[in-house]
Order: sequence, then C-alpha cells, then structure tokens
Amino acid sequence: MVLRSSRGGLGLLVGLGLCLACTPEGRDESRLRGDYTPSLEAWVPAPLPSAYCEILVEGKGWRDIETDYLPRVITCENGGANLEALKAQAIAARSVAYYAMANDGSICDSQGCQVYTCNAQPGPLAYQAVEETSGQYLSYDGVLTYAFYVAGDSNTSPPSCVGNPGVSIEGWVTYNQGKTGTAVEQTDLGWVFNPSDAGYGQNRGCMSQWGARCLENSQGYNDDQILRFYYGEDITVTQAQGACILPPEPEPEPEPEPEPEPEPGDGGGEPQPGDGDGDPQPGDGDGDGDGDDDGGVCEVGSSGCVCTMGGGCDPGLVCLDGFCEPGGPGEDGGDSEAGEAGDDSQSSDGGDDDTQLTGGFPADDRDGGCSTRGSTGGGSSLVFLALAWLGWSRRRRA
Repeated sequence: MVLRSSRGGLGLLVGLGLCLACTPEGRDESRLRGDYTPSLEAWVPAPLPSAYCEILVEGKGWRDIETDYLPRVITCENGGANLEALKAQAIAARSVAYYAMANDGSICDSQGCQVYTCNAQPGPLAYQAVEETSGQYLSYDGVLTYAFYVAGDSNTSPPSCVGNPGVSIEGWVTYNQGKTGTAVEQTDLGWVFNPSDAGYGQNRGCMSQWGARCLENSQGYNDDQILRFYYGEDITVTQAQGACILPPEPEPEPEPEPEPEPEPGDGGGEPQPGDGDGDPQPGDGDGDGDGDDDGGVCEVGSSGCVCTMGGGCDPGLVCLDGFCEPGGPGEDGGDSEAGEAGDDSQSSDGGDDDTQLTGGFPADDRDGGCSTRGSTGGGSSLVFLALAWLGWSRRRRA
C-alpha cells in the first residue's frame, strides 16, 4: 500500500502496516500500517446514503459486514480487549471498511488494511461489541473519518494511559482528549489536511489499542470516551441506516409509581364514619354525616348520638344499636312519647323526683349538658294531676 503525506510533498511512504492482533506480543512493531489516503480528492462525504451491509474481501469474497467481517476483524486486531475497547475497535474498523468500499469497492485482508483472517475465532464478546455498535462510524464536519489505529506501546499504563513515544509505532498515536476543531492533531499515517482543504475531517488522529485497554480497565472509560480520547472531543459517531443495521435499543420506560392506599375519611374507598358522604354516622356530631362535628359536641339522646343510659332518645327518634335514629312513635312497639319503652317513666312509688329524668340520670345532672330533652317528665305530671282531679270529682259526686 502507498501512503502520501502533505508534510512530505508527494513523496511516498511504503509500509506493510501493523495492527494489534489477539497475540500482539508476536507482531513486528517496526513495520508501519499501510492505511492511506492517496490525495485531496479521496475523501468521502458523510453521512453515507446507506450502510454497507457486505464487503468484498480480497481473496475471500463477499462477507456480511455486521455478522461476519467485523467480529473477525476486531478479534484478529484486538481480541484480548474487554467489551468497551472492543466496541471502540468495532466503530474504528467499520469506518475503515466503509472508506475502502466507498473508494475501492473492496478491502485487503492483511496488516496493510485490516486483518480478517487469523487463527483466533470470534467469541461472544466480539459479536456483542459489533451488535451494540451496529452501523456506527466516525465522521467530522460532513466527512467520513478514516479511523487510524495501531498497537501502540504495550507497556501503556495508568493513570495517564499514554504510551512512551520512543516505543516503535507509538509515535503514530495521537492524544486528542479535550481538543476540538483545528487543535485536534492529525496522524502522519494519512494525508494531513489543511483546515481550508475540502475533506478536512478525514484525518482526525490515531488510536492506540493498548491504550484503549488501559482506559477501560483502569479508568472505566466506555467506547465513546475512548474514541474521543484519540480522535478529539468533537468527533461524531454517525449512525448508518440499512437493512442489516439493528435498531438501537429503546430507552426503558420508567415504572409507574403505585398509587397510595386511600386513608379512612379521605374520600376514597368505602365510606367511613364522618367522611362527608352525606349518610348519618354515629358520632359525627350532628347526624348529617358531613364530618364537621358542628361544634365538636354530640349530645346524648340527639339524632346520630348515643342513646341515654335507659335507652331513651329525643322525640321523633328511636334507639337503634345504641344510637338515636329517626323513627315514628311506637316503632319499637311502645306508646311512649318518643317511641321508646320506658322513656319518661316514673319511679314505682312516684315519690322520688330524682328518677324522673330519662335513663336514670340524677336530677342534679339535668342541666349539666348530658341530656338535651326539652321536657323532664312535665307531661307525665300533668296527666297525674288530671287523673287526680278526675278521681276527686267522682268522689265528690258520690
């Protein structure tokens, strides 16, 4: 492969290209990756009209990019990495594959392009990395970015995860974390564009595969953070569309919060005493069920209140289940004034005025607020006097 650099005029740099395979220690890191951008005219507009679902691999034929080509490439290139570094590798490798298809219609199977054939077979992690980045590639300012990557320094270590620049091809790596625009360093592996050139954005630097492992394993970086560490803060991860591209996972909908259980008297659930449902309830203060308690006093013997100790209630009320409720005279089978047997009864000897109060309350409690009756046996006294007068009249006539 031939590589041109604007810094070397039209001079040619010939290299065989190097990438990190599943056994990077066995690679000859003295050789140069042969990825190239041959001229100012070789740039590809982005976003692409559609995804490339198949790729022609030289010597191998057509391969499905998402289910066959990329899982094998990232396994051969960086198979020992964990998931996030493999996802970053998948996005970079897809960018290279799309560029090759757009310009040449095929791609080589060697270190000069990307390694598709090696002794290692893709595992579940490789398929997961490709699936979770389905159709994603790099671009900048309307240009498809050729995502250069090399092995870098095998001793790249935290916390910086920056390799030693004196180690072989580490010198091609660019560290563009936090950089944007023209501050992003391009790599000499490709054509170095001037900001005013058409196609500026194709070369946005070069990723270290050892460094990507370091960033994930020691710093917890995800694939997006790894890519921006090398290609600049403003690099765009573009989503291609096509029949072979898996739709992105939908965001999970938040679980609805359970409705609180209604409390007694709050208007929900079954009506409760004094809950304002309009039904008279025992002890709600006024018998109208409005829950306002009408002054906070429920007077004994009145509507909705407890019956007197003798079972008596105010006129027009009857004692039902211990509470005074509306009812006609004689409802309980008696003929007393309030329809309650025993109401306004006198003592058997008629000589103790203290027993004239309803229910047996003492006479000195009559005005104490316990009974709301308007009469305290006055009607019975008049009957007694009338009977006495009638008896006296008959005796006189006799």
